Amino acid sequence: ITAFHRVALSSAAIVIATGTLSVLLRVDRLRHLLTSPYGTIFFVKLAAVLVVMCLGAWNSRTAARRAQHGAMRSVRISLATEALFALVTIVATSVLVATDPPGEM
Repeated sequence: ITAFHRVALSSAAIVIATGTLSVLLRVDRLRHLLTSPYGTIFFVKLAAVLVVMCLGAWNSRTAARRAQHGAMRSVRISLATEALFALVTIVATSVLVATDPPGEM
C-alpha cells in the first residue's frame, strides 16, 4: 500500500492534466459542457475521478494501519470500492472519446 502511494499520486496528476487539456482542445466553449451529452458524460467521469481521489487519499492514510491491526476485510472493501469507481472512470472515458464534442450551438 505504501509503495503504491507514489505511483497513484503521479498517475492521478497525469490523468487530471491530460483530461483537462483534452476538454480544452475538444470543446469550443466551456458552457457547451452544460448542455450537451458530451458534457454529461464528462461530468460523470469527473465525479468518478473525484470519488477515486477521495477514496485513494483515505486509503493511503488508513489502509496500512488498518491492515497492521488485522482489519483486512475493511481494507479489501475500501480498495474494492476504489477499484469499482476507477472502472466507472474508465467506462466513462471510453464513452466520452466515442462521443462527438459539442460544436457551436
